[in-house]
Amino acid sequence: MYNRITMQEQKIMQMVCDLAGAVCDRPFADETIVIFRHGAQGKWFGALLNAPRRALKLDGEGETRVLNVKCDPLLASMLRDTYPEISAGYHMNKTHWISLMLEGGLPEEEFCKLLSLSYQLTLPKARRRDFD
Repeated sequence: MYNRITMQEQKIMQMVCDLAGAVCDRPFADETIVIFRHGAQGKWFGALLNAPRRALKLDGEGETRVLNVKCDPLLASMLRDTYPEISAGYHMNKTHWISLMLEGGLPEEEFCKLLSLSYQLTLPKARRRDFD
């Protein structure tokens, strides 16, 4: 069972804190689940959580740590085909969310780009135009 914050997770949480109006939250009794959301509206754009290895079609027993982010369905399909560390969103809408496995070789830049994209995709439409 996961019970510590890794350097990689600290970097991800710091990146979230650097996004305008974004907050890290632990709204559940299970404090290993960290939700990233827009502070004013509360809409989620990411989640750090444990996922069963077999749910992600990984070898071995137990759990692995994932970052769930919202993603355009066409991009999500391409990313899943390119990176074995990316799968359909665990415990989320499989069309619009992907899970990024923290263990493995996914480049840090991909975590950053995909988290930023998820943040932008979940902004209110009026704010989203600011990024276009």
